Amino acid sequence: MLEINKEKEFNLKKIYGSKFYDKWIKKYPILANEDVLAWLRDKLDKFSNSGKDKTKFSITTYVNQLQSYCLYNQVNNPTELLKEEIDIRNLRLKKYLNFLLLAKSEEELKKIKEIGFNKKPSDVSVRNMIQSRIKSFYSNRGANISYGIETAKSGKNENEINLTGDYGKEIIKKIKTKLESPEFRLVVQLQTQLGLRIDDVLNELPSGDYKIEKYGDHYFIKNFRTQKIGVVINYLFFTRELSELFQSIYNFDDLTKLDLTTILKTNRDTRIDQNSFLQRIKEVFNELGINGNIKTHSFRKYFSSQVRNCKKLDDEFKEHLMGHAEFNLSQAYNNNLRDIEWFYHNWKYIETIICVDCIVYDNTNKDIIKLKEENLKLKEQVELALKGKLELEKEMTSLKEMVSNLAKKLE
Repeated sequence: MLEINKEKEFNLKKIYGSKFYDKWIKKYPILANEDVLAWLRDKLDKFSNSGKDKTKFSITTYVNQLQSYCLYNQVNNPTELLKEEIDIRNLRLKKYLNFLLLAKSEEELKKIKEIGFNKKPSDVSVRNMIQSRIKSFYSNRGANISYGIETAKSGKNENEINLTGDYGKEIIKKIKTKLESPEFRLVVQLQTQLGLRIDDVLNELPSGDYKIEKYGDHYFIKNFRTQKIGVVINYLFFTRELSELFQSIYNFDDLTKLDLTTILKTNRDTRIDQNSFLQRIKEVFNELGINGNIKTHSFRKYFSSQVRNCKKLDDEFKEHLMGHAEFNLSQAYNNNLRDIEWFYHNWKYIETIICVDCIVYDNTNKDIIKLKEENLKLKEQVELALKGKLELEKEMTSLKEMVSNLAKKLE
């Protein structure tokens, strides 16, 4: 039988860097546990096997939930949890999930904060993300849990707000006026005008892999890789109003000098949290008196609906702009997508369509503009001449009448 050596080399510090690792090891003591490390190694391998960069894997969304579970159960060594009989494993998870779902008293809410939550997690978070993270650890280490509460169905979006067309523009405008944080306004603008998913905005864009460049009259980012399916969008062009918002927030006239790793941070110099952003958006909707369910994905849907309605673009280009997987594209078309001049020419068809505040600029050739101005002046001169001619004709008519009257009197 072929001998298989157990892999022991798994260095989080090497993958994520000492800055993150040193912070995590203090916050999450369970990272010293071999079973936890083996679990994370397998999750990372699965993530990277799909062609994604390991450093983009959100490891804390896994560790954080298991750490809270261990704190609730007063367990320092997660391996001890794996040794229990299945009935005990099931009962532990059942009690924990019910605690998170039903906590109401001041004492219970206090304990929720003590085990690592900023506030009571939503029903959907408990049923889906939190439950799945904990069960993932058990199943990975060969100690499955058979118990499970019913998950919130994917796509359960009753009364979802549809931000499309002019109605969508008006709602987005109202949302932005209510957002006190300029960074939150920028998140909305990035989603509505680049069509990015929230993870791409908050995690991928400031990752340090990208820089802003300029082509023609517009700024852009080259070869942006989406996190969900790893599709590369060759050029993310900024609308004028998106560029102006960047410039006003970060005080840079030339955005090519802006370091993207410094953007989208809170007053405490921490990265904006997706849940905090969504919570504020929901509050704004209540303040505006709008009935319906809003999600961060709603802003991306605005972009996709506007792009789809542009009849001047072919479907392949639309799909590329939205970061969808490309199938069976010809080599010639792929070459077009890599040609920045061709890309830019086609992208400009959608700028005014996706703009929320509808900043429209006259991009006409300067020589043509000059001819238009000269033509306008000439028209004004002609109008003045015609006006002068009409006045002269009136004076001549009046003079003729005076001569005629004088001749009658002489007779």
